[in-house]
Amino acid sequence: SFAVVSATAVTLAGLAAWVGGLVAGSALDPVAVLETSLSLWALTLACYAIALAGAQQATTFRGAAGVGGVVLLVLFLLDSLRKSSATPPAIANISVFSLNDRTTAIAPGGSVDGGAILVLFAVAAIAAALAIWAFRRRDLDAALIQIGRAAPAVHTMSSNPVLRVPVLRGLWQRRLSLTLWTLGSSALAAFVVAIINSAADLFTKTSSLAGFLRGLGGDIHVVLLGLIWFAFAQALFSVIAITYVWRWADDDSNGSLELELAQPVSRTAVTVERAAELLCFLVVVALVSSAVVLLVASATHINVALGNLVVATALLLPFGLTFAAVGAALAGFQPRVAVGVLATVSVVSYLLFQLAPAFRWPNWAADLSVFQLYGEPLVQPVFVGGLIAMLAVVVVGFGAGGALMQRRDVAG
Repeated sequence: SFAVVSATAVTLAGLAAWVGGLVAGSALDPVAVLETSLSLWALTLACYAIALAGAQQATTFRGAAGVGGVVLLVLFLLDSLRKSSATPPAIANISVFSLNDRTTAIAPGGSVDGGAILVLFAVAAIAAALAIWAFRRRDLDAALIQIGRAAPAVHTMSSNPVLRVPVLRGLWQRRLSLTLWTLGSSALAAFVVAIINSAADLFTKTSSLAGFLRGLGGDIHVVLLGLIWFAFAQALFSVIAITYVWRWADDDSNGSLELELAQPVSRTAVTVERAAELLCFLVVVALVSSAVVLLVASATHINVALGNLVVATALLLPFGLTFAAVGAALAGFQPRVAVGVLATVSVVSYLLFQLAPAFRWPNWAADLSVFQLYGEPLVQPVFVGGLIAMLAVVVVGFGAGGALMQRRDVAG
């Protein structure tokens, strides 16, 4: 099923690119488009199969998504390291993304690497076979490889005092998730800052890339740091918000919310605690990641104003809460559709934010993106209007989510 759906998506994308070339007066070779699309489809299947195999070690739906996401992110970063470093480590060549890079049929003078495409299909087949074998071997609701002994059933109240403190109990229960998000975000921050000098050289020598700079002036190293790292940070924070909304919707359907309300706990208190827990989660990730940015920037001789970095980091918090507030309102109304709608809004907003300046789309198209509300605080004054809008969405969204939760039955 996934192979059919992905083939359809890649085919439609290829047709759109070909039609776009005709409209722009730069016709693309249809054979080259087909060859590139075939390589992209092979890469998509390989990524899916790798994530599917990794998911056999997870015990929950969210855990499976997390394992697959982490593995693919590592492979993507390895490929990025191969492209950006003059002497990349040999391990960078194991990435499936590097196999797709070998097909450059659309570019002038490009070629198709049939061997690389076949290897991608082989990776997809082997990883899928491994996933099938693992799925047949493991128990349902259990990982393929059991680490440690299963914990005995406990029927008495936990003596852990942290579990009796609102907000802290949620963070304690999700301490592994918080640790992984913090480490992953920090690693990505270090990687991005490390390649800023190389990127600055490229942008200085290539005038056609000026559109990506959005007309921002000043030290190009700081401008690129603001555009690249904080764009990644916004994307990461929107994903964190989506995972929290996912958890809220799941708690509604699996009985966890019903159990919590039976304590008794007011529904308003549940909404407030959810928002406060997410805020604390975002604070930890933001502070550690920004500390890494500052340290690596200093080591690579990039002069970042500490005050601007603090402001840019602080504005990530209302940005992340904006997505969560929209999700809270959706979860309060219809939990089953909250995650899908919020993820769609996030992806479309991110694409508009990245593509609008590069393709010189009108300003109103870029303004449709939620990412525009954040502005460019590392190199420009704070976008006050955007900050007010984000805070308004946070207040209205969580307020609406709490009010809607009051009016409906749990799991209804």
